[in-house]
Amino acid sequence: MFMNNGSGLLNPRSIAEMRLIVGGGLIPYYDPNGIASSSVIPPPSFGLSWIWQTLSDGRRYIGHSGSLPGARHSMLVNEKNTIGVIVLSNGDSNVPRDRSAQYYKILENIHLALFQCFEAESTK
Repeated sequence: MFMNNGSGLLNPRSIAEMRLIVGGGLIPYYDPNGIASSSVIPPPSFGLSWIWQTLSDGRRYIGHSGSLPGARHSMLVNEKNTIGVIVLSNGDSNVPRDRSAQYYKILENIHLALFQCFEAESTK
């Protein structure tokens, strides 16, 4: 497990290695749509197949995303490692820049709403 310091498949040392930011945070982010460069949010940092992202709520999340023709997905875990959110969607990964920016904003809003919901539940 990736969350809660691992159990079952991965040991805590493996989890720590995966989460470690490589390249001193200096690996440039390639964004074919130019979305990250037009934002005030810092660009993501990279671990071993994982991306650290700061969303519009100012919090850092670690996750992974990808797409195939007709499908997109994104998985993020909060910095405390207590809540993970996976969003799977049917969508074209080859859309114009303005529609792609809209998609990423919608995806971020879904993630933030779910994190807020589950964080509120976990504090009860």
